[in-house]
Amino acid sequence: MYNSRWQNYMTWNVQAWASASDTMRLGGYLPWGETPSHLQVFQGGTLIHDNPVGGDMQWQEVPAGNLPYRAVLDAERPGDVFRLSTRTHTEWTFMSDTVDSDSFESFSVLNLDYKLESDLHGDLKAGAKQQIALKPVSMDRGTVPGTVSTVTLDVSHDDGATWQKVTLAKGAGGSWTGSFTTAERPGGFVSLRASAATDRGFGVKNEIIRAYGLR
Repeated sequence: MYNSRWQNYMTWNVQAWASASDTMRLGGYLPWGETPSHLQVFQGGTLIHDNPVGGDMQWQEVPAGNLPYRAVLDAERPGDVFRLSTRTHTEWTFMSDTVDSDSFESFSVLNLDYKLESDLHGDLKAGAKQQIALKPVSMDRGTVPGTVSTVTLDVSHDDGATWQKVTLAKGAGGSWTGSFTTAERPGGFVSLRASAATDRGFGVKNEIIRAYGLR
């Protein structure tokens, strides 16, 4: 189920370990309790929902009117079982108004798609220049209000202890592209920290620890 609203009730659903492509999106469910996740939803500066064991919010009553919201999801999975994407932190900011409808209606939230050529193990060549593209998209494939005004990207080779800025340029088709050089040591990892925002109050911040390996 997509993020949705009916009257002044809101639902929020995130599949932390899902994958995506232009043709299909795959659900990422893992055994309950084995992969810690924590969702918090704020209206302005007020916490309205706190789910310490999952990425969903169901039938939460919210204030009437078009107001700003922020959803924060932290997810983690054991590195001795899963080599890549061992920890993620994502924040979505969005606006939501009262929906005068007989049923829940989905609403658009900004998200990011990444395009970076890796092998089938999710590894990049160590000590090599890499081309990466980020594309701001809607989580529900709808239309996010406003125009994307900023996209940023940082990379890390030490699990997020330090970060290196990647300069991005806006290209055709709504993608923003840049390049970086991976660390020299095979067996290491590349972490990503990215963000995008529109001029209408919609945004996303995404941090993925060990997004790719190095061979």
